[in-house]
Amino acid sequence: MKIAICDDTYKDSGKLEELIYKYFNYNERLFTCDVYTSGEELIEHLEESNIYYQIYFLDIEMLEINGLQAAKFIRSKDMNALIIFTTNHSELVYQAFEVNAFHYLRKPINKDMVDKILIRAKHFLTIKNTIFQFKSGKILYTLNYNQILYFEKDKRLIFVHTDNEDFTYYGTFKELNDNVNDTIFAQVHKSFIINMDFVFKIENKELVLKNNKRISISRKYYNEFMHKYRQFILARLI
Repeated sequence: MKIAICDDTYKDSGKLEELIYKYFNYNERLFTCDVYTSGEELIEHLEESNIYYQIYFLDIEMLEINGLQAAKFIRSKDMNALIIFTTNHSELVYQAFEVNAFHYLRKPINKDMVDKILIRAKHFLTIKNTIFQFKSGKILYTLNYNQILYFEKDKRLIFVHTDNEDFTYYGTFKELNDNVNDTIFAQVHKSFIINMDFVFKIENKELVLKNNKRISISRKYYNEFMHKYRQFILARLI
């Protein structure tokens, strides 16, 4: 697991780094943890090395380039990384939704807080990297959950929509619902099953995904979906 800490307060970044090392029992075969002392330093490294992390701990209140600005840069390059904000002021966290933050930690940070968020992050990354397989013609395709934006059905044909390419295969939504993890995927319409991790916002009874695709939530699925989506969000904030 590759982890980055970005905080311009040495005391806070040092404490967080130590707690991460303790969580992994100092076994550096299980993780790497790099510390950056400013948003500028982090962004410069990402641009020059083209190396990215699975988890970012970003202090919101840094000088010059703050944590929110750094997160926007990360999101422009990587939609799958988990961003965890650290802050002295929890009211600033509401701005984090636009970069799809995974969680936030209120300073001062302690061992219990770090252990809980890393357990949750490891579980979430495992789910996101779960594979989905389907056969189209004679070809067997394998995709990770984090590649799939949504499924669309037209009679017996199912479209698998990703950021880069669309695929089709024959099947039913009943079979699909039985085969995908319902903590990630939710049916919102007779013709659509969406990946909740790619929901950008909900306007009235319409979803806007992160690729700006708009999908209506039908009356039949509205209450069930809203309950499932609240649980999805709460699991990341508790």
